[in-house]
Amino acid sequence: MSDLLEPTVDFVFKQIFGSEENKDEVLLNFLNEALRETEPKPFVSLTLLNPQMDKNALTDKQAILDVRAQNEDGKQVNLEIQVTNKYDMPKRSLY
Repeated sequence: MSDLLEPTVDFVFKQIFGSEENKDEVLLNFLNEALRETEPKPFVSLTLLNPQMDKNALTDKQAILDVRAQNEDGKQVNLEIQVTNKYDMPKRSLY
């Protein structure tokens, strides 16, 4: 058995990508590499935001994101990990 923790475990994923200690190195570098072809310029800085998104109305669904960050231009980034395919990613992404 390995002594390493699996990065696909929600808690471990959040510690790697959603912690203040790792945001300037790990998260920033990961996002810039992952979004290199779609973002016109690389992110320079990030602010971690509360991952809990409150309801705006009684009928709204509450959402808790894995990692939620904002770049220097105010653009918000949601980083989610999905281990199993529930065939609902387009719907979840639009939400």
